[in-house]
This record gives sequence, C-alpha cells and structure tokens, in this order.
Amino acid sequence: MPFICNFIVKECMCTNNTAMQEITRLFNIKYPIVQAPMLGVTSPSMVAAVCNAGALGSLPAGGLSPDRVSSLIKETKSLTDKPFAVNLFAHLPAAKVQAHKLALMQDFLERICAKYTIPFERQDIDEFRFYYYEDVIDILLQQDIPVVSFTFGQLKEEVIAALKAKGTILAGTATTVAEAKVLAATGVDVIAVQGIEAGGTGALFCTMRYCHRLGCFRFCLK
Repeated sequence: MPFICNFIVKECMCTNNTAMQEITRLFNIKYPIVQAPMLGVTSPSMVAAVCNAGALGSLPAGGLSPDRVSSLIKETKSLTDKPFAVNLFAHLPAAKVQAHKLALMQDFLERICAKYTIPFERQDIDEFRFYYYEDVIDILLQQDIPVVSFTFGQLKEEVIAALKAKGTILAGTATTVAEAKVLAATGVDVIAVQGIEAGGTGALFCTMRYCHRLGCFRFCLK
C-alpha cells in the first residue's frame, strides 16, 4: 500500500528511490509530484500545466454539480493529453438543508462582496441543494478518469467496485493511523497521509476516541 508522504521520508532517509519509481509508474507520470486539488483555486489550466510538466494534476470536484464537473473535465482534456486526477469529497450527505444557516452565510457573503465590490447574487434557498460524490461517479466512468482521489471520508463499496472495474487508480486521504487502516481495508491503491501541519484543513473522518492525529513524518513512520 503506497503512502504518498512516505515517499518523501524514504527519499530523504536513504538513497533507495524504489518508492518514487512506484508512484511514477502507478500514476503514469515523469516526476513523483501530485498537485493539490484546491477547490475554488485550482483551474483546468493549472491542472493541465502540471500534467504537461510531467507531474500529476488534480482537478477538484468536491460539492460541484454534475454539469460543472463534466465541463471542467472537458476543458482540462482540451489542454492536455496527459493523465490527471479528479478529487472528490467523500463525506456523508447532510440530513437536510438548514435554511437559517444558509441565510446567515448568504448575509455574510453579501457583506464581504459589497465591501470589496465583488458581484454577488443570492440563491433561492428553497431551490438550494448539495451535490455529493455519488452524483458524479457516472461522469468519471464515462470520461475514463485514470485517477480518482478523495478526502473527508471513504467511498461506498459499490462505488469502489465500479471504479476498480474500470481500472481507475484510487487514492484516499487519511489524517490518523486508524483512518489509514480503514482505507487500506477498502482496497484503495494509494493513501495520502495528512499530518496536523496541513494548515488547519484536516480531512478528519474518523470520530472514534482513539483517532489521534500526528505530525506528517511521525505519521509515516507508524
């Protein structure tokens, strides 16, 4: 089971670069570098530039509509013929849309946008909906996405089976040793290890008391 940040540890601690070679082989890339899928920041042109430079670009799709995801994938493909990953949010669906919280958030965004003269259009809360990773799986399969990464949880067994049947490489994100064990048991190909240094954006999904978070290097050595 490859661990992405473990490659860094091995490369720094010894001259054996077997792990580096394994990740380049697995992702079909020249350099063992994976660009972070930063939702709201990463664009198709960024993903394509990374891919064209020989690394693995990652297109963020967490929470986006199927139409938007399809459009972003097509745009990325128009800019590169190299393999790239699509990243999903794998958290559980919300029980219901909390209208009062949405209203408060829109109020906040409206004030911020007004302050910095940014266009803002309020959404009709009655028509608001969340999108989840299961809404876009068919698109990923149809578009032959070679690598699917995910964070904030784990994919359902039937989703993993469908992607694996297509030959898709799966990369899950773990923030604790317990989460890494959970992901390994599901049969993912790669586990991206996220330590407590990750800028406060921890992708924690294990809520059990023994889920103790560690620094990145110590995590890898576990």
